[in-house]
Amino acid sequence: MSEGGATGEKAPFGELLRTAEELNTQADEITCFWDLSPRGYRSRTTAPFGRPLHIPAPFDFALDTAAFPTSPDKAGRRRKPPRPNHCSG
Repeated sequence: MSEGGATGEKAPFGELLRTAEELNTQADEITCFWDLSPRGYRSRTTAPFGRPLHIPAPFDFALDTAAFPTSPDKAGRRRKPPRPNHCSG
C-alpha cells in the first residue's frame, strides 16, 4: 500500500482501488464499478458474458469475456453468448 503524507499513515483501501469488477454467474454478466466517492461507486457498466466490458481509466481497455463460462439453461445446455452487435456509423 502507499504511504499517506508526512504522517506515514496507510491510504484507505478504497482510495487505491479505482475500479471494481463483479461477476454475476447466475445472470451470466459482469459489472465494472468506477468513480469512487465517500458513499461508494457513482458509475457502473454491465456486459453479458461473451461481450467485451470496457474498463475505464486508468486501465482503459476492453475485457474480453468470450471465454467466461455461461450457466446451463433449464434443459441443461450451455447458453450461447450473445451475437456481436455490428453497428454502422
